[in-house]
Amino acid sequence: MPYQRWIGRSAPGCVMLLVDQSEARSSLSDDLPAVARRAEYIADATNSLLKELVIRCCKGRVQYYFDVGVIRYGEAVGPAFTGPLAQRDFIPINEVAEHPARIEDRTKKEDDGAGGLVEVKTRFAIWFDPVAHGDRPMCGALSYARNILVDWVQNHPDSFPPMVFNIVGGEPTDGDPIGPTQELMNLKTRDGNVLVLNCYVNPSVPWVSLFPSSDQELGDAFARRLFRMSSILPSEFVEEMRRLEYAISYGARAFAINSSLLEVIDFLGGDRAPRWHYL
Repeated sequence: MPYQRWIGRSAPGCVMLLVDQSEARSSLSDDLPAVARRAEYIADATNSLLKELVIRCCKGRVQYYFDVGVIRYGEAVGPAFTGPLAQRDFIPINEVAEHPARIEDRTKKEDDGAGGLVEVKTRFAIWFDPVAHGDRPMCGALSYARNILVDWVQNHPDSFPPMVFNIVGGEPTDGDPIGPTQELMNLKTRDGNVLVLNCYVNPSVPWVSLFPSSDQELGDAFARRLFRMSSILPSEFVEEMRRLEYAISYGARAFAINSSLLEVIDFLGGDRAPRWHYL
């Protein structure tokens, strides 16, 4: 059966984030402030995903469990890390942990235990900055990802297959993405094909969905296309998520629209992530 390989130092996994940095609108109602908010949201989501993956790989110190890539698409397509990690397609997760571009002081609201909320100061690592420039060459980003993952799967034939997260704010401006997505999904290790998760960020769409098994309730035509471009989740993943009390069905797709990023982070490796992902 596929998707059985545990991820560890002897057989590292691969996580690739494709990040929409365009200024292209999601809908006619978008204005410049809306585009800026989307860029901030996507940047925070990307940094949070990286932070949670670092935490998941920490056993005394951060272990080399993953190669990580962050690929931007907007004014150009290419590596998106800033600071010391700039211009690299893949970086071991332990190096990601050691070299954020900077650390910011932030505040967040937490339950005070008495029915209220209290502001708590926190340190937030930044590897990726909010940017909104140019068109949305998503097809180019998918092809770029495939080209660099060809070498990765050849060099790691016994590893759990790569997981690609496409964080997108609207329709591509360079063609139909279904073909490039299928070419990406056709790549595989001995343990299965590349898994593609599409995370659609569109505040003008009035609904939320996480890991749906049908596109019938996705009223947005592009959301339905993204659903078809998303991998069917392995049955082992579905079983583990159901054990964690997620409402998820067999045949569910790796697709989210305006969903809590904490839930998407669970897929990647947060505290509640399925234990079959890691050694």
